[in-house]
Amino acid sequence: MMKTITLKLNGPMQSYGNVAYFSTRSTLRFPTKSAVIGLISSALGYDRTDEKRIQELNSLKFAVRIDMPGKERSDYQIMHRPLEKSDKTINRKYLADALFLVALSGPENLINKIVWAIEHPVYQPFLGRKAYLPAGPIIVKKFNHDDALHVLKKVPWQAPAWFQKQYQKTTFSAVIIADAELNRQKEPFLLHDKVESFNSDNRYFSGRLTIQENVILINDWTSKPENKDYFDEV
Repeated sequence: MMKTITLKLNGPMQSYGNVAYFSTRSTLRFPTKSAVIGLISSALGYDRTDEKRIQELNSLKFAVRIDMPGKERSDYQIMHRPLEKSDKTINRKYLADALFLVALSGPENLINKIVWAIEHPVYQPFLGRKAYLPAGPIIVKKFNHDDALHVLKKVPWQAPAWFQKQYQKTTFSAVIIADAELNRQKEPFLLHDKVESFNSDNRYFSGRLTIQENVILINDWTSKPENKDYFDEV
């Protein structure tokens, strides 16, 4: 039996590998499938060289919804190199205060194993880089009858109350990036984020066909009465 789960990825700093240009390490605006598989592998306690079990995670159907885009920031670093004539500077891009809802579909036994691991991780899960930790425990929810894409179309907006209230508009148009086979009516594009190996000696990724679509989410805060502070009138 196939099941779907969602993972709420929320943290002050997140970064999801994109093309590296010389000393600049950029980030995509959403979590890659390889990053999420890395997070799950860490929670399961898999070794980087455990390619067979990591490949099993590749078979999961994947979709991600951008509920709070965050803002791109730069982390300027200086790497001291004692054996070189000069130090090396690196400009690492990251997303500040972003929130994403990831959906994964797969066989029930594998999904149940992932849920247990996320709630009882062997190693600390991280959001793209080891230094970028979640804001708290990763919230996991299960769904029985819908695939990853349809679940993300149904689940209410997950942005925190302060963001929804600040946004003010009655609806929010959230971007979804999903495996192309979840909606064959959309024109696919290629992302280089299918894990082939996490092995430090031979780490590489291949292409994955994906699609993008938008879903309109209701902002519940626009219908709530404002809490008036009567001391403002004193």
